[in-house]
Amino acid sequence: MKKFFINLFLTTIIILNCTLFVYSNENSKINFLGNNYNLIFSSKGKSNGYFNEYIQNGQTLSAWNDLIIVHHFPNAKDSLTEAKKIAGFITAIYAKQNKKAPVVISYNDKKNEAIVDYILPIKDKKTKKLKCLEFNVFKYQKYSYGKGVIAFQYSKRFYPSEIKEEKIFQENLKILRNKSLNSMTQIVIPNIIAKDIR
Repeated sequence: MKKFFINLFLTTIIILNCTLFVYSNENSKINFLGNNYNLIFSSKGKSNGYFNEYIQNGQTLSAWNDLIIVHHFPNAKDSLTEAKKIAGFITAIYAKQNKKAPVVISYNDKKNEAIVDYILPIKDKKTKKLKCLEFNVFKYQKYSYGKGVIAFQYSKRFYPSEIKEEKIFQENLKILRNKSLNSMTQIVIPNIIAKDIR
């Protein structure tokens, strides 16, 4: 499994010629990778700006398989600095276990855009057993509608039943990563919804 993660993050991204994202109804709905997501929660962070959370029908914020979050960092200077922050955070988590973090940063200097992706094991707080493996990809860019930086985050959780067939899981994760990274290079991050929604 460890060898696979290393190889996965060195794999050349496959470019797919298809529409992977659509926004509608004042950003209350997002279609990403062919799936529809609805805005379900919005709040202002303690040290940052607002963040908007989107999930699919039939899922909840306490039990989800796929999640999209749009973040606003009004005090951020540039996208690369913010990308390095999340990468450093993930690296520190793996370092506690004496493991190398499967996290990758790519940066487009001309567009001042940074993309970060990684895999993080999530453990049950009580049993300490593996709850799921969570794939995350972030895109950071200058906020076009105000100051600071905005980020688009896509998260996908793989639960034990999806992981036990390792070969199938590895292939599914590889395909998802390629699609997600390709979509992130094209996506135009929507305007943040700066109001509380609960």
